[in-house]
Amino acid sequence: MNIRTSARARTSIPRRLGLCACLAVLPAPALAQGFTIAARAGTTGVGPEASFRTGAVVFRGSYGLLPITFNATRYFDIDGVERAKVELPSSWFTLGADVVLGGFFRIGAGVLHKPGDFKTTVTFQADTMVVLGDQTYSPSAVTALKGAYSSRSTAAFALIGFGTSAPGGFGVFIDVGVAFVGDASLNLEAEGDRAVIETQEFRDALEAEERRAEDRAGKYLKYWPVVNVGLRFGFG
Repeated sequence: MNIRTSARARTSIPRRLGLCACLAVLPAPALAQGFTIAARAGTTGVGPEASFRTGAVVFRGSYGLLPITFNATRYFDIDGVERAKVELPSSWFTLGADVVLGGFFRIGAGVLHKPGDFKTTVTFQADTMVVLGDQTYSPSAVTALKGAYSSRSTAAFALIGFGTSAPGGFGVFIDVGVAFVGDASLNLEAEGDRAVIETQEFRDALEAEERRAEDRAGKYLKYWPVVNVGLRFGFG
């Protein structure tokens, strides 16, 4: 019996064998594919995450709530301040992609979105003279200051990750990185004697204090830490 093999078939057989050989030597993570859901908590809030892995690339999206308000005077001794309430942005969204470099190590990047700003309310002690810019005001003239540090609502971030990204079963993961939110501008409002705080002189002093606070604290708000710990379950 004679078996005839076309030239096209003879050409495709080595190619198929070569492809099979390549697939056989590729590490398992490079071939993984699947959908994953997770619950995570950290500096971008507490909430769900969904991801899809194809090959060595993991596409991720998350939503987190961070309803944190605290009194800074409980942790820091601030002269003349009775209470310093600090409020963090309450909602955080992330969208990005990771590259699995092998085993449990990843590097990633993406965008972060925070609709809100960092806010603070400072209430002064009854006997405190308040200095704004180059001006000094009595305790009855200025009783409190409210401020909001505004920075970019959408910013890029980069991270390194640890933990399993297998498409099937449970796994724990950790992300450590930084978001580049840029320069922050401060907007201050005062409470107190309206006959004082509504004058042009006071508004000029308040603007001078805004600029001084931006120079002093704004540089620390250019970056926001991205640190999260989570538990995921994969469907592969």
